[in-house]
Amino acid sequence: MKNPVTLILVIVIVLLAAFTFYRSSNGSGSTAATVVEEGDFAGFQEQQLAGTDLVSFTKMSDAGIKEESGTALNNVKNGTWSTYYTDGRIKSIASYAAGQYHGVYVEFNDRGQVDVQTHYDQGQLDGLWTKYRFGTRKEEERHYTKGKLNGLHQFFTNTGKLQKEITYRNGVQHGPLRFYDEDGVVTVEYMYENGEKVSGGIIEE
Repeated sequence: MKNPVTLILVIVIVLLAAFTFYRSSNGSGSTAATVVEEGDFAGFQEQQLAGTDLVSFTKMSDAGIKEESGTALNNVKNGTWSTYYTDGRIKSIASYAAGQYHGVYVEFNDRGQVDVQTHYDQGQLDGLWTKYRFGTRKEEERHYTKGKLNGLHQFFTNTGKLQKEITYRNGVQHGPLRFYDEDGVVTVEYMYENGEKVSGGIIEE
């Protein structure tokens, strides 16, 4: 993972998840875990965290393997939630507030490498969305504002070079659409206005 900010964010989230799990398992004064029988958390084990209003929830498979864990406030997801592969490695980490995605969201492949990283604001995609190859090399990158594509939407080759970019404004294609060759030279360019193509074509050398 080449981006140090990405690495720091992921480390912080993993530590928070680990701390929550530690408190739920070993927290002094925490109530004993019980299984929820109905509602959104049916089948989860729940445990009140001592000294807080948070409740820790853990979902186990029939084989006794942890599938999902996190905390809730007033019976809605709040804080860090994680899902897991069958070998115990983390599959995804998400931040919640009042039952909605809010904050950093990260997906990992089965080799433990970052696959997708993005950010939510009150349940809506907001900011940079990035998909990686092998945890470090960009495959696709988008920009969102309040749940809508806004700005550049870029695609990259297997070697990491820019291949195609689309421009959006408030969820609608608006601006240049460009294709690039292996040398980074624009080969095709179209112009869009409010979702309609208005001009462009092959760039002559």
